[in-house]
Amino acid sequence: ISGTVGYSFMSSSSMSPYVRAGLVYHYVDGDQYESTSPGLLAAIGLDFTHFTVGLATDQSEVEFDALSCPSNANCVLTTEKLNTYDFMASFYYRF
Repeated sequence: ISGTVGYSFMSSSSMSPYVRAGLVYHYVDGDQYESTSPGLLAAIGLDFTHFTVGLATDQSEVEFDALSCPSNANCVLTTEKLNTYDFMASFYYRF
């Protein structure tokens, strides 16, 4: 789930650069799921007549149960935080 605000420069042109920023929250479920933290979503890109290309970063985190087994010791149940997506490249085509 995400909410973003953006601005397109030169929107009347056939090539329009844009910026977006907002918050993102990833809904996760399962046996090893512990918690989710919302994060910042920031993106830049170019809108053309029929397609869009963009780069974005997503800083939200998901925490899962993990099994830690140090050498010569008993295994211990811990948690591990993972970034869902660090960087994304996207391409959209509009009909």
